[in-house]
Amino acid sequence: MKNLSREEMISLAVDSYFISVDHKDINKVLNTMNENIIFSIPTHNIIKNGKDEVRNMFEKLFTEHKKVWHGDFTHTIDIESQNLASTFTVKNTEHDDSIVIKYNCNFFEIEDGKFSSITVYMQGDNTLN
Repeated sequence: MKNLSREEMISLAVDSYFISVDHKDINKVLNTMNENIIFSIPTHNIIKNGKDEVRNMFEKLFTEHKKVWHGDFTHTIDIESQNLASTFTVKNTEHDDSIVIKYNCNFFEIEDGKFSSITVYMQGDNTLN
């Protein structure tokens, strides 16, 4: 498969992955990933291997928060290696309507048009277990 363009890489991250997370659409989230996705959160010593483990992690996130929002993105892209780094703001609305704001950075590796690896550097408490 040909490499994704800069615009396609950003669209995969923002329009497909983050918007699907914000809409709590687990199937669309997983559709952005290869079957053997490696999802890691080094700031909390977490590694998930494969879509089943990632599914469980996101289902817990969706249950534990009333709303999730990602925005204010800045991207750094290496088209040749198909790597994308995104910094962004996260707003988690809790079930008591309180809001927790974080500033995170994700590193995405892309193979065959989907994420093969996602590494999350997360500020504050871990919301992905």
